[in-house]
This record gives sequence, C-alpha cells and structure tokens, in this order.
Amino acid sequence: MKNGGSVKIQRTDAPHGVISLATMPTASGASVLTELQIEGVRYAFLTFTNEKGDTEQQLVPVPFSKIFYPKTGWIIGMVAQKTRVTRIDPLHPDSLEIMDDGKTGEMRVAIRINGLALGSAQTSEPFGVASTTIKIP
Repeated sequence: MKNGGSVKIQRTDAPHGVISLATMPTASGASVLTELQIEGVRYAFLTFTNEKGDTEQQLVPVPFSKIFYPKTGWIIGMVAQKTRVTRIDPLHPDSLEIMDDGKTGEMRVAIRINGLALGSAQTSEPFGVASTTIKIP
C-alpha cells in the first residue's frame, strides 16, 4: 500500500502456493532484450520476475524460454525447482504415468541479456532448486 491505496495485489489458489510482492524503481532507461531459459529436465516449477516487474509462478515444460524487455536498472530473478509431474495413463486409466520424477537429471537456468548469460545456475539434486538474479545493465 502507498498513501492508503493499493499499489500491488497478488493472490494464489495453488496448493502450497507462494505470494511475493515487489516493486521496481521507476526506470527511465532503455528496454533491454532479456531471456529466461531452463534446460535439462522435462518440467520445472518456475518463479520469476515478469515483464511488469511482478513475481509470477508457473509449472513449465522444459526446455523453456521467455523473452521480454525490462528497463535498465530492473532486478530480474528466477527460481526453478525440479518437480514430479504425473497424469492419468491414457492406456491404463486406473494408474498414473510419471511425466517427470523430479529426482533424476540435471536442470540448468540462465538469464540472458542480448544473448549473453549474465546469471546462471544448475542443480542435479532430487527436487533441487536453481536460482539466479541479475540487475539489468
């Protein structure tokens, strides 16, 4: 809130969901080509700074890429976690098909500015987390 009025509002209905609010300083700089990338596993639970400067969460198929244009001076972050993803087996409706077990494989994340990775991380731990944050130059 600012001066008695709401500046930002977020909500979640996701099981064990997380709400995070942040504000960005007024940026007067140029827009910069920014790409968030995830590679290595089949699915990841991603928390990231979006094009409005808000925090967003999504279950994403991997490889994953998101391109947007934040302003110079913004802080951009991403946290990706290896996760178990299942669905009802189409051939055996009484059983689950494991799409990704969340335990095996390596996951790599990167934030690229104009094609150059300025932030990166990786994990090979079961249900591991890879996190990186940068300031847009």
